[in-house]
Amino acid sequence: MGALELLRVGPPYNTVALSSPVLSAFLEDIQLRTLTIGEASMDLALQHHPQDVGVNVMRREGDIDIMIVK
Repeated sequence: MGALELLRVGPPYNTVALSSPVLSAFLEDIQLRTLTIGEASMDLALQHHPQDVGVNVMRREGDIDIMIVK
């Protein structure tokens, strides 16, 4: 993953990868829906915290994983 690549979705491992996720202070939360790889998909909710971003898997269907690198 490159230094500027924040979100990557795809093969070969059916993984959604977030690299050093950051939300601006004015953006309290955001939802990412229907991130799809092949037949699998997931919905994510990201929430701003003062020094971090919380990530919750709201829905997962099929063989799909999430990787968060901080």
